[in-house]
Amino acid sequence: MLDAISPTGLYRDVVWGITVLATQIGLMDRPFDPFEGIIKVVSGDWAGLRACADVYTNIGLAVGDMAVNVQWSAQQLDEFWKGNAADSAQTYLYELAKSLKSAQAPFQELADHYVRAADGAHEVGELLGALMCDLIDAGLAFMAGLEAAGASAATVVGAPAAVVIAEATLMYELVKIVEIIYTASKAVDLGYEYMQALEAGMSGLGIVLVPDNMPRLDPSGPRSLPR
Repeated sequence: MLDAISPTGLYRDVVWGITVLATQIGLMDRPFDPFEGIIKVVSGDWAGLRACADVYTNIGLAVGDMAVNVQWSAQQLDEFWKGNAADSAQTYLYELAKSLKSAQAPFQELADHYVRAADGAHEVGELLGALMCDLIDAGLAFMAGLEAAGASAATVVGAPAAVVIAEATLMYELVKIVEIIYTASKAVDLGYEYMQALEAGMSGLGIVLVPDNMPRLDPSGPRSLPR
């Protein structure tokens, strides 16, 4: 039952709750997590990664809209401009529209990679936050056990039994600390795996291929184009 009660976790929840209220009434710009700065260094900024996903999604949509606009311009060009140069320009515009359209899916794929990385960073961050609470609690219990062992050893009556109990408590907390550190190291490794997956997914994505050379336009080209 005592393991379910975390003084550190309670402190963290109280700070978070107070700052949530302060944010709601306009005294702060956002809630504050006292562990956030440490956790971000290890797990990554999941909110920032999620924002990047939204950016790449919007870029993909914008590229798709650009492709539609360029294709429409190519379709309307022959009504205002005739000749070989016009045909070359029209071909170029069609190729450019095709390339832009083909880039939309890679941008969305890149956004999907960022979403997965953000979800992973959030998962690792939540785990590390809980482990930090457990580690601090175990450390406090270990220090309290040391003091209790010292106080028990100084007494005459019942000293052997008290020392044995204190030493058993110390050993329990020490083993617990080691287990927490091991679990935290696994969580850190998991965070690195998410970041490596993101880097691998970014390779070659978002490249827009366009024709090598845009045809030289005839100086006598159209003075007005459809808008």
